Amino acid sequence: MKIVVDENMPHAVELFAEFGEVVPLPGREIKAADLQEADVLLVRSVTRVNEALLASCPRLGFVGTATIGTDHIDQGLLAARGIPFFSAPGCNKVSVGDYVLSALLVLAERHELTLSEMNLAVIGAGNTGESVAGKAEALGMKVLRCDPPLARSGAAGDFVDYRTALDADIVSFHVPYLREGEEATFHLLGAEEIAERPAGQILINASRG
Repeated sequence: MKIVVDENMPHAVELFAEFGEVVPLPGREIKAADLQEADVLLVRSVTRVNEALLASCPRLGFVGTATIGTDHIDQGLLAARGIPFFSAPGCNKVSVGDYVLSALLVLAERHELTLSEMNLAVIGAGNTGESVAGKAEALGMKVLRCDPPLARSGAAGDFVDYRTALDADIVSFHVPYLREGEEATFHLLGAEEIAERPAGQILINASRG
């Protein structure tokens, strides 16, 4: 097989060499001509897998992204062509949890805050959001989870609405990047919401978009 991979995927060459020829390329520069003889395409978020990129790839039989987000992938096009696709949900949840925890500890030291006396709203209680929630609860913080789709699904747990979540001492965003539909998240924190935020509140964007 010929496997085209984003050159910034760690150890990709070593991992996949036993399956065939691995061709590492800069993710932002992968083009249709690079896929003419490719059997597999492995990307990150910087490569847009769309009709232009897949214009000439008769052998392509698999596309994978080493990311949680999939907004850079035209999944409808892949399905129409019968090309299997997989993403990596949860792959960075530990790292995101560690990042937010580190940010909170730095802010606490810098501003003389007692985290155990504060509440944290997690907007988006999926893989990364739950990682943050668990770490915050271990610090003794009260955690408010806001995830309307998850709440509607009947998932166990207590959920608050968006407006209630925005009143927390600290608000951490962990939502997918969606520009359209009922659950659109583009500009979720818009001008109106920002104008209403009180001085001293802490906002963290650990989301994709």
